[in-house]
Amino acid sequence: MAKKFIITGGPCTGKTSIISELGREFRIFKEAAREVYNSEERDITSENFQKAIFEKQLENEEQVEKYPGVIFFDRGLADTVAYYKYYGFEVPEELLQKCKNADYEIIFFLDFVPYEKDKMRYEDKEEAKKIHELIYNSYKDLGYKIVKVPLMSVKERAEFIKKFID
Repeated sequence: MAKKFIITGGPCTGKTSIISELGREFRIFKEAAREVYNSEERDITSENFQKAIFEKQLENEEQVEKYPGVIFFDRGLADTVAYYKYYGFEVPEELLQKCKNADYEIIFFLDFVPYEKDKMRYEDKEEAKKIHELIYNSYKDLGYKIVKVPLMSVKERAEFIKKFID
């Protein structure tokens, strides 16, 4: 049976680097938003983009039944809730229900690293902090166990996370 763990935090928290490091030992799923951006929809502030992310994340999470053991996701469904709220869109009931039933073991919430923009990171530092808080609150409000991961090197963060895996 698969055990799903989420690596999350706001923009510029080192999620992708941590996921890559954990991928040396565990099955990983990359960030759905980057997959969607690279394949089709490019207006990252649109409701259609958020819906496409939700659908891609669901597709990824439905695949876990094929893989027993530990699986790490670069973001989870509740991240999408946070982005819906950030852009002022109404959160679909289907998304909320899927979040409630996602059955994540632990949410690893990463502290910020020095900020850099890229094609997916268009926010300034203040916006990034707001998104960071919205993501944290999305998981907290859904009752998930959250472990805060402090700022350390990528390897140290990965080792910190692995201590929580049964």
